[in-house]
Amino acid sequence: MRRWTMGLGLCLLVACSGKDGEDDVSSPTDEADTDTDTDTDSDTDSDTDTDSDTDTDTDTDTDTEPPPERLLPTGDYDCYVLALSDTYEDGVLDDIFMQAIDPDLDDAVIYEGYDTYADDWMDGQVFTTRNLDGQPLLEELDLDGNGSIDQENQWTWDSEGQLSVYTEDFLMDGLFELAATYTYDDDGNLLTSEVDETGDGVPDTTEARTYDSEGRLASYRYDEDADGVAERVLRYVAYDGDDWLRVEEDLDDDGAADTAFEQAYVDGLPVSLVQRDSIDDTLLYAGSWTYLDAFDSYDFLEDSDGDGVDDFATHVTWDALGDYVAYWYDEGLDGVHDYDGTFEWHPDGLGIVHADESYIDPYYGDLVEYSTDVTYTVEGRLDDYRFDVTYTGGGYVIATDYVWTCP
Repeated sequence: MRRWTMGLGLCLLVACSGKDGEDDVSSPTDEADTDTDTDTDSDTDSDTDTDSDTDTDTDTDTDTEPPPERLLPTGDYDCYVLALSDTYEDGVLDDIFMQAIDPDLDDAVIYEGYDTYADDWMDGQVFTTRNLDGQPLLEELDLDGNGSIDQENQWTWDSEGQLSVYTEDFLMDGLFELAATYTYDDDGNLLTSEVDETGDGVPDTTEARTYDSEGRLASYRYDEDADGVAERVLRYVAYDGDDWLRVEEDLDDDGAADTAFEQAYVDGLPVSLVQRDSIDDTLLYAGSWTYLDAFDSYDFLEDSDGDGVDDFATHVTWDALGDYVAYWYDEGLDGVHDYDGTFEWHPDGLGIVHADESYIDPYYGDLVEYSTDVTYTVEGRLDDYRFDVTYTGGGYVIATDYVWTCP
């Protein structure tokens, strides 16, 4: 069951990539005359004539020919899908996204390719190597689709299937421009994480966690610049079962709490959350949940600045499977929903089937409305996707057909 209590969002992504920084691989080298005439006398060689007369050599000017094709490698994979997108539903294909999967690894993605303008010119591709558990080991990125790998990402997993090292090589020089390492306790709880963001072998940020005898989080430290002094320390000082009741926050790592959070529950669900200054007990934040319809929906009110006046409201309703079916929020409590959405989910848990959403544009104040419709194949894979947007003065539609080729 999936439930959210302090915020949620729906992201329906249509992947595409721009054709920026593309090298012109078809331009002839006009300066290099391929004439083999070795005549060195004073007669004028018509092949090297640089005046305005028409050059009569046989060099082929490929600028006048159609650009070469750089096609998506559909023939290299046994099971793949082509996502064919038509924006505005004008009958013209606008972009193609290819994804190859491994059915033996629960349909894990092993290849992605982009033909952004559906012009038979591949604009980027990603090759993914996985272990027998489907976890990624190596990701090779060809960012412009020219067949050369521009970046490598690597994952290392321990014997328990936990991520131990992740690296990124942006320059393809064998040196890591980013590296992250992780350690765990015997129960599989994350203990430390260190991130080297510059590739010099020295951590730039660190995080550390400790746990109590029940396996519950006891403390969390975040050191933003890895200088040994944490910018934030959280100490979990009270629990009710697995639900924390009080957390003390230390913002300068001096061992004294600067603020404290307290949360109360009813039937295992949070009903109130407050944050106070630990020195003068000033209220900094307050939030409260009101549950409706036998706990199948709730209203959440927030006082984000601790002035005693609520300034943000959220409403969520979910179905028996734990999927949210309605969500809205009102910023400023002016009675106008800044965002409003209703959702219908596939009964077999495949994903969303239909959504109607709207929001108030924060810059222009206009109402933007959009709907999403998704269908699935009998195998439980994407079949059709439609995204319909309307706003003041216009709108557009993205219709995507998923064409599968699998044994």
